[in-house]
Amino acid sequence: LSSAQALAREAREGVSADIQGLGGRVDDLFSEGGRAGRLFADVSLTVHYLQKTADQVAQEWKDKADNLGTELATLQEVAELARATQASLEETQKEASVLRCKVNDLSSDLALNSTKLEVAKSSTMNQGLRRVKELEDKGLFSLDLISGEIAPRAPIAFADVKPAPKDENPPEPMLTNAEVVDQLCADVAEIARIFDAPLVLEVLLVAGKGGTPAYWDQLAAGRAALLRGRLEAAGAAGARLEVKSGVLKKAAGPEVALRLDPTLFRTAPSAGAAAGKPAAKKK
Repeated sequence: LSSAQALAREAREGVSADIQGLGGRVDDLFSEGGRAGRLFADVSLTVHYLQKTADQVAQEWKDKADNLGTELATLQEVAELARATQASLEETQKEASVLRCKVNDLSSDLALNSTKLEVAKSSTMNQGLRRVKELEDKGLFSLDLISGEIAPRAPIAFADVKPAPKDENPPEPMLTNAEVVDQLCADVAEIARIFDAPLVLEVLLVAGKGGTPAYWDQLAAGRAALLRGRLEAAGAAGARLEVKSGVLKKAAGPEVALRLDPTLFRTAPSAGAAAGKPAAKKK
């Protein structure tokens, strides 16, 4: 028994020593300066670094996701705008097509109306020229279709005046053949309407004996005003009637000249211009 007890005691003592040694080694391993402590500290630092890196990467991806979301929203708006623009363009193209059809229709109508107008003008001109011939055949005037001059065949005769040397105010002008002049004015007014043209009336007289220059100017102006009134009474448009008067040193053609707007005809030098007559005064 003593031997067995001795062995048991040795065994217990050996185990106890081993346990104490193991405990010391464990204490050494897990102490602050031990290997396990260093490993745990390294692991902790690594985990912290990885956590920080993971947070940074996660934030970067979140920012990218936010940017992508914004870009996606913008792209969606652009796409919506593009769809709206496309729809508007298609609508505009439809409207343009409709307008082109209308323009084509209007062009056709215009061409047709232009043709009708030309036919109407031709017919109206033919009728007008026939009427001019009828009026000329009455024998009161002739119309020069080159210069537009309307030459009275019957004289437009005014009563003679005999002023004293110093007279300044002439008497009221009087016609000696008023009935013939009224018939002439009616024909001339109709001619102006046929050609739809302005009418020029010019009264030029030669100063006689006596009277002042103002006397003869007033007499010419008075005779022009008298004829203007007769023309307007016969239907000539006052707004399209240009009246001139003047005094000559010597005779240079008829005292009364009538003509349509010369721009409607090929102009030709008048007898007065060839004789160097002064410019008449407009009334």
